[in-house]
Formats: sequence, C-alpha cells, structure tokens
Amino acid sequence: MIAAGEEDTFDDDTSMRCINIGQILRTKVVDDSNVVFFMRNDEMLLNTLRSRCSGLARRGRFVYKINSRSLCELNRITVIEGGSFSEPLGRSCSLGRFRPVTMEDLARRFAPVDPILRREEVETPPVEDVLDEDTKEADPDIE
Repeated sequence: MIAAGEEDTFDDDTSMRCINIGQILRTKVVDDSNVVFFMRNDEMLLNTLRSRCSGLARRGRFVYKINSRSLCELNRITVIEGGSFSEPLGRSCSLGRFRPVTMEDLARRFAPVDPILRREEVETPPVEDVLDEDTKEADPDIE
C-alpha cells in the first residue's frame, strides 16, 4: 500500500497534473491516501493525495470546488461527513498527480485493504428458463 507522500514505482513521465472533469465517470476511495478516478475512455487514474486525509476511507465520499473544467494537482477535496451533501463537511486535502493504472496494478497494491479490488472469480449457476411455452406464445417479444 502506498501512503500519501511516499515514493511509488510509477513512471512520472505518464502522470498528469490535471484531468477534465467532464471525463470523470466515477471515483473509488481506496484508503485515506488514494483515490481512483474512472474515466470515460476506460482509463483509470490513481491519485495519491499529498498527505493522509483522515476520514476519507471511512466516509468514502468527497466534494471538490474548482474554477475551471479541470481537476488538478494541489486542488483540494473535502470529505463529506454526513449522509448528504448538505451535511457538515470534514477535512480538506490536496490532490497529487494523476497516474494511469490498470486493474492489475490496483489489485496488487490495494487488495489487502479493499476486497472490491481483489481479482476473485465468482461462480454463478446457469439461469433456467422459467417461462412456459404458453407465456412465450402470448408475448412475441419474449424469446
């Protein structure tokens, strides 16, 4: 696991200072120091905050205020303490650079702390056709 401010093995030549907020699909808080940004182009960007952001992992939600269409290194995110955006806000923390990552990178780095990032296969049983022939004939849209 990479803590805020620690060196990592990413190649800084591929890191980005800013991202376009219109390209962000969703985010995933990994821990108090790392947030994954899932982008529209199927890219994943890891942001390791400049310092640990207490409460971020526990709450899992944050807001940001920007003056442009870009979210950049040194912009601040603020932890949402309550259940809604109107509730009190918590600690604010500065973003680091945005680094491209793969799901394998994330699983290798964070699987011990985040079960969602573990690459475990889930066996699902086959689905049985429960509609009888009369139902299928009555509704031609059912295959």
